[in-house]
Amino acid sequence: NHFYGSSGHNDLVDITAGKWGVTPVLDVQDNYFHGPTGDEHIDLNGDAYIAGNIFENCTKDIYTSDHGYANAISSDAGGTDTTIVVVRNVFTHCDHAVNVKRGCGVIFEHNTVADVNADYHFERTSGTTTFVQDVKGSAINFFIPEDTGRPGDGAYVAWNIRSEERRVGKEC
Repeated sequence: NHFYGSSGHNDLVDITAGKWGVTPVLDVQDNYFHGPTGDEHIDLNGDAYIAGNIFENCTKDIYTSDHGYANAISSDAGGTDTTIVVVRNVFTHCDHAVNVKRGCGVIFEHNTVADVNADYHFERTSGTTTFVQDVKGSAINFFIPEDTGRPGDGAYVAWNIRSEERRVGKEC
């Protein structure tokens, strides 16, 4: 499957999945998420297996009103005591490959993460309200100071390829 862009606080896939060993979990394999997306390519509630996909171009855009970051994959409100298994994927030109929050954990193995976006200053004015945020790019993120909620439980990370090159920062 090929998934193309969305703007603002809109996810390409927003899904509630099951629990390992209890109910079926989300299984996402061999897809191409082209982007751009201003929020997430995949926003998860529950356990998931995500393998063999390509994720590109996820960066906050001027249309988003969300205090979170843009991510290829993110855990959401159903994250407590859940695990996302992320293997054999390619991530390029993203603010984060995975945002692990609200008590979720991630197993992150055999992935390629290239050209993570450089840190940048984000500013958006809507009416009389201005939101300002310094976005910090990383392969895996656990906490966003401006966002509500609690951080992720942690990550097991092994056998990945990570490029240290970062795209030039931008002003939004």
